[in-house]
Amino acid sequence: MVMLGVGASMVFRQLDEADLAELRNAATAASQAESVRRQAADRVAEALAEAEKARVEAMTAARAAAAAARAAPRVEEAGDGDGQDDRNGRADEGRPDEVANRIVRRHSAAFRACYERALKTASPDLKGRVVLRVAVAPSGAVTHASIADDTLGDPPTADCIVRRARAMRFPAREDAVTLTLPLVFAAEN
Repeated sequence: MVMLGVGASMVFRQLDEADLAELRNAATAASQAESVRRQAADRVAEALAEAEKARVEAMTAARAAAAAARAAPRVEEAGDGDGQDDRNGRADEGRPDEVANRIVRRHSAAFRACYERALKTASPDLKGRVVLRVAVAPSGAVTHASIADDTLGDPPTADCIVRRARAMRFPAREDAVTLTLPLVFAAEN
């Protein structure tokens, strides 16, 4: 028999088995609710930790991408900059026209790959200018490619650039032309 006092007058009431069972059920429900709350709090903490981990990984990837972009070489545009073909639609000897510029830009990733390989193997501070001389047949095929000037000073990189230049294909022309293509490489910090 359990006596319960209520209020200032201390009225006592006897609790029967049904009351005790109800109290036990309430205590069990409260305990279960606390357990569920703890589990939910743990899941929230885990989700926050995962989100923070993903944020840090994304920031690290973004920083690496930004560093890679800064380290990428710049390819200097060739030509006289007026966007017009010279002398009846043909390039001047030594100066590529706008079509040639587009072809060089299209192959800039190949030239950049040569340079980036040198950054990893030769020197992370490697920079300079490679002037590429390319002979183009009327068919648009590159018949000869060579280095006219090289301040980069890394022969394997120059050889790689020449090999990549030989793979370029230009539109057919009326006659053969020799193009001079300045490529500037610099790893930006």
